[in-house]
Amino acid sequence: MTGDEAKYLEAAVVVLGGGERQRRNARYLYAHRHEPSDIYVTDDLTLFGGKDDERRRRLATLFETQIMTLEEFTQFCDDRRKT
Repeated sequence: MTGDEAKYLEAAVVVLGGGERQRRNARYLYAHRHEPSDIYVTDDLTLFGGKDDERRRRLATLFETQIMTLEEFTQFCDDRRKT
């Protein structure tokens, strides 16, 4: 693990908690951060919370991405097609 990765994972653990599932999802977000994608899609509301959840906002800011459920992503795509 690089120093950069450790920094992000430690910050994510503060938001998500320190269990194995939380750490695994933090690693996914870290990997996603390095891909040319702007949206991280997950249906894990227990971990990431709903659309206006503070955890989701904090993680989106930390990892510089949007976090959406599949339903929210579908709506986002539909809205973009209409414009």
